[in-house]
This record gives sequence, C-alpha cells and structure tokens, in this order.
Amino acid sequence: MVNRVEKFDNQQAAGEQWDDKNFANRLSGKVNADNAANTGLPEKTQSSIVVAVYFMYKYALFYSRKIFKTS
Repeated sequence: MVNRVEKFDNQQAAGEQWDDKNFANRLSGKVNADNAANTGLPEKTQSSIVVAVYFMYKYALFYSRKIFKTS
C-alpha cells in the first residue's frame, strides 16, 4: 500500500494538492483492472460451452434440413 501511495505522490503534477478522493479513485481503478485480468473461465466450464454449441449446431442443422425438404 505504501508503494501505491508513493507512486501516486510521484505522478502528481508539481504544485498539485494531495487529494484523498483522487487517490481512492486511482486505487479502485487499479484494483478493478487487476481483477479484470483474472476473469478467465475454468477449464471445465469452457468444455461445457463447447459441447453446448456443438449440440445447438446439430439441432439447427437437423431442423433446417427438415424445413428445406418440405419447401
């Protein structure tokens, strides 16, 4: 935490007052950016999505053939 305070203090323009609200906004933005990078799906979920897409494809193919056969 001390490192982040020092980094914020160093990045401020010369003569600019230290503001708690600006620091909190920058800190929350940094935390949100760190959390956004770790939003990958687990391996089991990814394979379940692939299976669901495959079955939807087969379902659509079956019924599209049935529709075009009668038209």
